[in-house]
Amino acid sequence: MKKRFVSLLVAACMLLTLFPVSAFADNAKSGEFHTDGIKTQDGNFVYSVNEDDTATLVQYIGSEDVLAANNYEVDIPAEFGGHSLSKIGQAAFAAKYHSNFKYWNATCGKIQKVKIPESVTYICAGAFYYCESLKSVNIPENVEKIEWWGFANCTGLDDITFEGNSKITTIEMECFSNCSSLERIDLPEGITDIRWGAFQNCTSLMNVVVPSNTERIYRKAFYNCALGTVTFPASLKGIEVAAFGRPISLTKVYYAGTADQWNALVSAPFVPLDGNTNGTSKNFTGINYKEDSYGGNNKQLLQDGLVIIPCKMDVTTSKSDYLVNTPVDVNIAIAPGTDMANILNGSVALTYGDEVEKVELNGKELTEKEYTVQELAQKMELTSRSSNIKATLNVTYKKAGKFDFGVALKDAKGDQFCAAGTPVVVAEEAAELTPATKLYTLTVKNADVTIKNGDEEIKAEKNDKGELTAKVPEKADVTVTYTSQSDAVAFDQWTITTDETLDVDVKNNPLKFQMPAGGVTIEAMTKDASIEESEPNILGTAAVVGTAAVGTAILAWQGYQLGTELYLKTALPAGTAIPTNRAELALLVWNHAGKPAPAAVLPADATDPQKAIAWAVENDLLKAAKDNGETYVDTDSVSRVEVIRVWNKAQEK
Repeated sequence: MKKRFVSLLVAACMLLTLFPVSAFADNAKSGEFHTDGIKTQDGNFVYSVNEDDTATLVQYIGSEDVLAANNYEVDIPAEFGGHSLSKIGQAAFAAKYHSNFKYWNATCGKIQKVKIPESVTYICAGAFYYCESLKSVNIPENVEKIEWWGFANCTGLDDITFEGNSKITTIEMECFSNCSSLERIDLPEGITDIRWGAFQNCTSLMNVVVPSNTERIYRKAFYNCALGTVTFPASLKGIEVAAFGRPISLTKVYYAGTADQWNALVSAPFVPLDGNTNGTSKNFTGINYKEDSYGGNNKQLLQDGLVIIPCKMDVTTSKSDYLVNTPVDVNIAIAPGTDMANILNGSVALTYGDEVEKVELNGKELTEKEYTVQELAQKMELTSRSSNIKATLNVTYKKAGKFDFGVALKDAKGDQFCAAGTPVVVAEEAAELTPATKLYTLTVKNADVTIKNGDEEIKAEKNDKGELTAKVPEKADVTVTYTSQSDAVAFDQWTITTDETLDVDVKNNPLKFQMPAGGVTIEAMTKDASIEESEPNILGTAAVVGTAAVGTAILAWQGYQLGTELYLKTALPAGTAIPTNRAELALLVWNHAGKPAPAAVLPADATDPQKAIAWAVENDLLKAAKDNGETYVDTDSVSRVEVIRVWNKAQEK
C-alpha cells in the first residue's frame, strides 16, 4: 500500500509539469527553472541570467571538502545553463560578512587560486573580498572593469597578472587595498586613473611602475606601502593628497619625461578641475602636498633622488623561427624617455650580415644600413599619448641558420646612445605539418566510462559536479556503464544530448558507440525496481515514453525531479538537504540512526563519511562495490530514487 501511495504521488507530481512554467515561476526556487532574474544553482555556483542573455555568477557555494578535492583551486565555468558568463557578481566569493553585501561564504577564505574565464568582462564590487588564502589570480584581457573592493583584504595574494592587452582603464577605489603579501604588480598600459586607496596598506609593495598612459593618482592610492622606488610616466598630470603617504620610504623617483617637465609638475598648484575642493575631485592637475590627519603627504616626491629615464628600445620577432625566402617581422619599439631630441636629430643604424636578401619598411626596400630619423619618420608609427615610436621591418633571409639582427640609435654627432637586437632562426624548409586532431567534449553523469582511441586509453576526469568529462577525438570507442549502488534501484535508460546523429539503443547497459564530430552529454536514468514491477506505468516507463519527443522528454524529467523532490521533502526531516552523492546519503541515514558504530574495524582517524558508509554497507543500504568489482568513491552520484529507497529501508531497521 505504501509503495502504491508513493507511486501515485510521484505520478501526480509529473502531471503538474503539463501546466505552463509561468504558473509556478513566482514560487520557483534555485535550480527549478532557468528564467531571467531567478537565481539558479549549478553545482557549486549560483547564477542569474542578464537581460542580454549572458550570465552573472551570483555566489560560490562550494564546501571545504569540494575545495580540498580540487587542491583549493576554483575553475569558474565559462557558461551556465547555455549562457556565457559575463559578470562575477557583487561579493560572489566574499569570505566575510559586510553590511554592503548580500552574500558571503566563509569557505571562500580557503581558496588559493581562481581561474576566471575569458568571457568575463566585469568584476563587481567585493567579488573576492577577504579571500585571505588566495595566492594568485589572472585577469583576462576582456575584463573592462573591476569595481571597488574587488580584491580587498586578500592578504595572501602575491601574484596578479593582467593578461594580453587589458581593457581596464581605471584601478577603482580600494580595489587591492590590504593585500599585504603583494610585493610587485605590473599594471596594464591603458590605465589612466589610480583611484582612492587602490593599493592602500599593501605593506610588502616595494616598487611600482605607473603605466605610461596614467594621468591621475588619487588620495591614498599607495598609502602605507613599503615603496622604495616609483616610476612616473611623462603623461602624469596630477597627484592627490597623501597618495604616497606613510611611511616615507622612497629613495628613488624615476620620471620618463624631461627635467623641465618634472619641475613644472611638482611646482604646479593642485587644481580640482571639477570644482570639488573637499578631497573628492575626480579631475585635477598638479600635486597636493597637504598633510592628512595621520601626517601622510606627498612631500617625499620633492626630495633628492630623481632619476630621469633615458631612451629604451626593444627589438623582437613575432615567432621563434621562420623559413628561407619568407619575410621575418622585426618589431622595433622605442620609449624615448628624455632622449627625444637626440632621436629626432639623429640616425638609425641596422646591423646584419650577407645572409639577408633584403630589408623592407612599409613595403619599401631599405638598401642602406643607416638612415637619418628624418628620412624614416614618415614610415614610422607614432602614438600621440605615449610618444613611443614603433616600426616593423620585413627582413628576408636567403639561407638557413641562426643570425643576429641589431638596431642602434645615434645622435647628431654619430655617437651611439641606445642599442638592441634579436636572434633570428631561419629554417631551410617547412616541416610537414600534421593537422591537429580535433577534440570534442564528452560528459557522463551517474555512470562510468571507458574511452579508447585505437590503442590509446583516454582517461575521463571528475569535475566539481561529480561528472566525468574528457576531450575525445571523432570515432574513438566509448563505453558507458551504469552500476547500481542499491538492489532497490535499477537502470532504466540513457538520456543523450548532442547535435550530431548517434545511432544507439538507449536501453542498452553498457552502451557502446563511436564519438561523433560534436560534443555529447550522456546520463544514466534509474528507476525504482519494486515500483516498476508492481506499477509498470507509474514511474519506470514514464521517462521512456517521454523520450519520443524533446518537449515531452523535458516535461517527463521535470516531473520526475519535482515528484521525487516533493516526496523527499515530506519524508526527510525538516530542513534536510537532499543527498546528491554516496557520502551525503550515507551520512543522512547514519546520523538519523544515531551514529551507531560500524562493526568493521576502521582507522582511528576515520572520518564521519567513512564511518557512515561502512555502517550503511553492513546494513545492506549501500553496495560495497560495483558490479564490475571497482570500488565506489564518496563523491559517486546517487539518484533521488536511490535516496528514497535507502531512506525507506533504513526506517525499517
